[in-house]
Amino acid sequence: MNNIYVHDLKALLRLAGLEAKLVEEEKTRKQFAANWLIASQWTEGSRYEMIDDFRAKEMVLAVADPANGVFPWLKQNW
Repeated sequence: MNNIYVHDLKALLRLAGLEAKLVEEEKTRKQFAANWLIASQWTEGSRYEMIDDFRAKEMVLAVADPANGVFPWLKQNW
């Protein structure tokens, strides 16, 4: 049960049983696939990194984009 207390999006996706849905979504929606790639690179240590404005905006858009963002997709599927 402690394996849910991680900051690894890929591991959490697997634990939520959403891996197959992610693969299908990536096949049909290229912008979502690009956004997942960006968001899934985040690690717990990422919060301590200094990043430029472009990369910060890229991450926010990848996560929050209403049409192709990772968070709206997660809310819809879980």
